[in-house]
Amino acid sequence: GLSFWPVGRRVVSVELARAAREHNAKIKLEKMHRVAVSS
Repeated sequence: GLSFWPVGRRVVSVELARAAREHNAKIKLEKMHRVAVSS
């Protein structure tokens, strides 16, 4: 089981990075949209 741990951890970090990137992109789009609507 221990030999698989680093691989599993890498997969999790990739998933987390992807989720964080999508979340940041959504926030950026929402901010841009809000600015466009308010102006």
